[in-house]
Amino acid sequence: MPCLNRAQRTRSLGWSIRKFQSAQDQLQELGFVERDQISRGAGRPDSYLILTDQAFRYLRRLRIPERRLHGSLEHHCTICELKRTYLSLSYNVQVTATVDTGHIVDLLCTRDGEALAIEVVHSDNLKRDAAKAAELVSGGYDVLFVATSTDLFAHYDAKLSGLLPADLREKVHMAFRDELISALAGSEDSEAPG
Repeated sequence: MPCLNRAQRTRSLGWSIRKFQSAQDQLQELGFVERDQISRGAGRPDSYLILTDQAFRYLRRLRIPERRLHGSLEHHCTICELKRTYLSLSYNVQVTATVDTGHIVDLLCTRDGEALAIEVVHSDNLKRDAAKAAELVSGGYDVLFVATSTDLFAHYDAKLSGLLPADLREKVHMAFRDELISALAGSEDSEAPG
């Protein structure tokens, strides 16, 4: 999971900080990871590792299943940015969470009984995404698709609702990443879409 910080990664691997730092340095030298700083207010910001496009190409050559790779550098950067934004709005945020329906979602944001499943859309897979959204809504989740480009946003925005049953449409939303993050950052008191 690229969006875990160093402390979370060393705990999950059972490694010492020194061993982790050595592995991180080697992966950075190979161009497989980049570091991203995420601040959670006062204090030192967390440092996160993000897989690069070069790392994804290498993993694909090893025939790692696509569902395990789950996106690209832009995809992971968007996830980190959305995580930071929803945390600032007092949501509990899980990255690449498995929800009750058995699906893996990019972000699961919960607050006061509200459960928002966020999927970052970085390629056109409209029919699959519509089917997944229908199952998530049936499982009690609101769904937000966040497109990483204006073209993709326009395509999904125009066609997604037509692929969903009428009774589920009000629980599935589309947003363009830059506009969503600007809107949410504009007011910490504003209600997040979903």
